[in-house]
Amino acid sequence: MSSITTFSDLPSEQGRHELSIPIGDGRSRPSLPVRFHRGAALHPLLAVTAMVHGDEYEGFGGVLQLWKRIERRRISGSVLMLPVCNSAAARAATRRTPDALDGLDLARVFPGSARGSFTRRLARRIWDLVAPADVLVDLHSGGAGYEYLPMTGFYRARDREIAECFPIRTLWKIPSNPGVLSYELVRRGRRAMGTEFAGEARSDPRGVAACTKGLLRIMHHLKMIAAPPRATAIQRRRLLTKTSYQLTDRSGWFVRSVAPGQRIVRRQPIGEWIDEDLNRSTLTCRDAGTVTAVRTLPRVDAGDYLVVTGR
Repeated sequence: MSSITTFSDLPSEQGRHELSIPIGDGRSRPSLPVRFHRGAALHPLLAVTAMVHGDEYEGFGGVLQLWKRIERRRISGSVLMLPVCNSAAARAATRRTPDALDGLDLARVFPGSARGSFTRRLARRIWDLVAPADVLVDLHSGGAGYEYLPMTGFYRARDREIAECFPIRTLWKIPSNPGVLSYELVRRGRRAMGTEFAGEARSDPRGVAACTKGLLRIMHHLKMIAAPPRATAIQRRRLLTKTSYQLTDRSGWFVRSVAPGQRIVRRQPIGEWIDEDLNRSTLTCRDAGTVTAVRTLPRVDAGDYLVVTGR
């Protein structure tokens, strides 16, 4: 399948196609697994990406469940699924591509480059596959280092209705972040959204189920399938429009004392700091709001974020 470089190279025959696209020479380099369900009509075309970071598992599980769930369904349109976007990082169970290849964060280099290092070439291959999609859903979670509040996010008001297909209470206006796949597509006029689930390098069954149900409801919203999964009652949506990251400028250990979903005020303690000489002190928050993510892996380095709040 090394001849597949863009969406137009995918099989034109109606049906289900399981592909593996080599990145690089196909021998020493990882490949890109693709699941493509081509209906009688190509559009609407839904693209779903997971494991852009190799230590995020809920989206991976949700995509595999979706592939199974739509096997015998009649579908108007097509679904393109990339369940393991960065297989090199996935095999190492790390956020970034391993240093032996280039050590880059795939989620910061889109649309990539056909002549760049491994991660940049991988980004370009993914970009060329998903760019024709009518809707992109980019599934993320907290990875090994963080616990996240389950959130479903959008950039523009017109895409809020897609984000609301997920059975998740918290909606979040995703900050503009160059290099992120969904943001770069939105900049070019496409429809895209993203999610965050629990993390801590777990595959939370509730997160997997929410992914699967949300994707099926998006397919119903796009009139791709007739019957949606049963709706989940959500009391009232909570919309967060501003996001603040509290970074550290030093290395040490952080033992958190707050949890996702908790409301905090400025100068409230968020955890204990232990420096390299084992001196201990209390860290306080800089911005009030709802905790949307917190560092749960105690070891941190300069530049890591400790707490994320939304308002």
